[in-house]
Amino acid sequence: MNDKLQDKLKKYSSSHLIVGLTGHMDLIDGDRVGKHICEKFDELRQATGKPIALISGTAVGADELGVKALIQKDKFIQITDKKTPNKRHPELDSQVGIEYIDLSKSKHSYRVQAEIIVTHARHLIAIWDGVDTGKTGGTSEVVQMWHSGKSFDGTVIELPKFDRRLHQLITPRTSNPFPVHRPILFRSNGERILPTLPPRKNYTWSESRISAQSQFTKMKIRAWIWKYAAWALACLLIIVVVTYILLGESSCVVCHPCFVAILLALGWITWLYHYYKDSRTLLFRFVYPMVLAVLTLTIGTMGFYYGDKPDFLDAFFSAANLITLNSSAESSEKLTSVIDIARLTGGILAGYAFILAFSLAAGRERMNRLKFWLYRRGKKKPFDVVIGDGAIAAQLAMDLAAEEENRVVLLSRDPSGKTDTIIQNSNIWLLKGNLTYSIDLKQTHFDKARYVYVVSTNDEENFRITQELDIINSTIHQNDNKSNWYVLLRDQQQRRLLQEITHKDLHLFDINAMIARRLLRVHPVDRFDHQISPARVARKSARVIIIGFSAMARAILDRLVIMGHFGPEHQLKIRIYYSLDEKVTIAQYQEQNSYLASSNPVSWKIKWVPIPESINGMTYTSWSLYRWIDPAVCTTIYFCKTDTLESTTTASQILPRLGWLHKGVETKNQPCDLQVYCHYEFPDRDDLQHMEKKMNAMAPHVPFFFFGSLMRECSAFMIREEERDYAAKVLALLYGYLDKDKKLLEKYPLSEETKNQLSLVPDTGKSDRDQEWEKAIIYARHILGAKSAALDFVWKELSEADRSSNRESMEHGWVKMRLMNLDVYQLEEIVNDILSAINPETIKQLGAIEHIRWNAEKLKLGWNIYKNEERWKESKEELKKQKQHFYLTKSIPSKEQYKDETQIIALPFLISYLLKK
Repeated sequence: MNDKLQDKLKKYSSSHLIVGLTGHMDLIDGDRVGKHICEKFDELRQATGKPIALISGTAVGADELGVKALIQKDKFIQITDKKTPNKRHPELDSQVGIEYIDLSKSKHSYRVQAEIIVTHARHLIAIWDGVDTGKTGGTSEVVQMWHSGKSFDGTVIELPKFDRRLHQLITPRTSNPFPVHRPILFRSNGERILPTLPPRKNYTWSESRISAQSQFTKMKIRAWIWKYAAWALACLLIIVVVTYILLGESSCVVCHPCFVAILLALGWITWLYHYYKDSRTLLFRFVYPMVLAVLTLTIGTMGFYYGDKPDFLDAFFSAANLITLNSSAESSEKLTSVIDIARLTGGILAGYAFILAFSLAAGRERMNRLKFWLYRRGKKKPFDVVIGDGAIAAQLAMDLAAEEENRVVLLSRDPSGKTDTIIQNSNIWLLKGNLTYSIDLKQTHFDKARYVYVVSTNDEENFRITQELDIINSTIHQNDNKSNWYVLLRDQQQRRLLQEITHKDLHLFDINAMIARRLLRVHPVDRFDHQISPARVARKSARVIIIGFSAMARAILDRLVIMGHFGPEHQLKIRIYYSLDEKVTIAQYQEQNSYLASSNPVSWKIKWVPIPESINGMTYTSWSLYRWIDPAVCTTIYFCKTDTLESTTTASQILPRLGWLHKGVETKNQPCDLQVYCHYEFPDRDDLQHMEKKMNAMAPHVPFFFFGSLMRECSAFMIREEERDYAAKVLALLYGYLDKDKKLLEKYPLSEETKNQLSLVPDTGKSDRDQEWEKAIIYARHILGAKSAALDFVWKELSEADRSSNRESMEHGWVKMRLMNLDVYQLEEIVNDILSAINPETIKQLGAIEHIRWNAEKLKLGWNIYKNEERWKESKEELKKQKQHFYLTKSIPSKEQYKDETQIIALPFLISYLLKK
């Protein structure tokens, strides 16, 4: 069938743009979707100058709308049985260029249809709600095939070798009126993208591109050599055998068949080394010596038998002596070229045996130190250093080593040897030692490393390791690579202290906080604009349910406490279900965050509820969790128990009931806007994919996602991207200009052109605040366009408190954009005229929300309200050191309101800059 299909598509590939279409059948607003498809087809025709050849079925819904969008010059390739009449579209039977692909004999026709679309289309248009239903050949599986090259059951699809684009239209459907935007985190060719952008609005296009890899990269050439070396040498062996027969003994030793047999064995060994990476220890210790021994015995026996030892046993034992070098010193008059080759292989085997015995006696750890020493003396290529124990350190080291030709030094105590097993057969040198001992730290040569990651299992140890590294580093002259140090530190107070006593340019991160930040940004809880139709009343509140109180649950709650502020019209309510063994943890959390129970100016409510002791108790319809889910609010559920497998088990018991609520079966046919997330730490992506498919099948139209995979989250890419803080640095740059920072203005002075632009800022009807911020944005554009290093220059001068405040302000910027009902992906249209795009009253309201958010941030850090205004004015700096603040209230002076409102004016510019990056 594929050959016939290739022939049919050949005549169209040169003159037409081949486009695939997949989508749901039960679309809510078909006319609107059809209009978007027509516009997309027109865009593709205009961009390529070619008519479209559409590959699709003719089912109702998306397929039918795509067929209607075709024009006269377009072609249609129908994926169906030719014998089936087209009752809905009889006009297609007469359309010029129509082709039928017979699927009548296929057992899984929808899967075949999906494969045809994925393997032949240059553009794929997906009309779907973003929810994985686990349906074979469904839209979700087509999208997955497009990016990963694998179906739900793990079947590998050979992806085409040309550039491809995916165009997703996020649209509601009857079975799920509340679509979910699913960002593409990893592309199939290994190119990675920033996975932290917020969701698109309904009925908006989301595009991603997969570039065809170059066929002439070093990696592909090497893979080609490894793959075909054995076959090339086999052909060479045939040629040499023929030459040897014709020339006999007059041919040189290099052209001897036995010598070529050795080359063939080497090619085979190379092939094994390339394709059996997980078995390299077995290859080095057993297979390779066995190959050398067999070659020596075979070639040596032949040489002696056809030489002066016609008895076969004598020839065999003489050949065996070659392995021990006992027969290698015989008179040269008795030796033939065949025996010379056997002597060579026997000598190689003896040397190999010595090296193997030496490595086994020395042990893996000592050999790693020797290899590391030789690497530093030879290649001058960079390497990375990972310091720490546990799964995070091992996974991070594996991720770093996965990069081509990248070497990693892992310093670990690892008394159990588990890490040694995990990283076996990789480009990692495992050094065992005390993580806080200066001698062991020096042996990693971290001062010469490209990146240094400190990721031990607890904060105290990471703190001490970083201190020790800083002390060692201070004794090394002309070395300042601290900007490449990434330290895992969960406690914010300790993070600030560490930067004060070591170096401000450290990159500090928390894995759980990073996961929670990305999760709430990509899948926000404030889905107030999610409506089935404009006639429905807008939602006024959002609800969050957290089941379990693990470290991940605490990280999510911390993010909600700071980010969950939406103004007086909206409210966030949080309910946490905890088990009996989590009572102590909750009591400690409440003690550390006493403001949660106070009447401080925050806009969320938290309720703590014990979870039923048995699984059966969770299935009762009277359970409070089910009664708390309301069609009038948007509800988000997080399963975050300490044992991630237990979280999955609990979710599997609750999901079927949630499916009923989502459909509206028990809520008077009013569907609920419900999203479910489950924390997991499965180390394998295939396991994750399989498990997520099974979970989605329990409630097919409920958006269910696993999150928190160590394989993805503990990657260098995620850690480094999280700490770049693009927009937060630009915000700091703007404040640097407004505060007339002398260091900044001296190092990055204004050009004459920029000065002219600043002088042209109109002042008619604008306040001083608006004018100053417009000038600050002009200055920022000048600096960012010419010297982006200014961002790092300003950032280094900030304290950790100011950095954290800038970060949190920008994180809440996505919430403010949703409250303004602005599409963040179209900000470029309003950035040049911000004040006219944002209503002054809106600026004032969002400024008030920003102040409440800032209150929550300060309260979370342990600040208290100081009520004496006069005393505050007299001893402001002293009271700040004591964590006392006068403006932790709702009523603030106009000067403080100005600070909050100015951020709203700059927000579109800041986010548009982040999107460009």
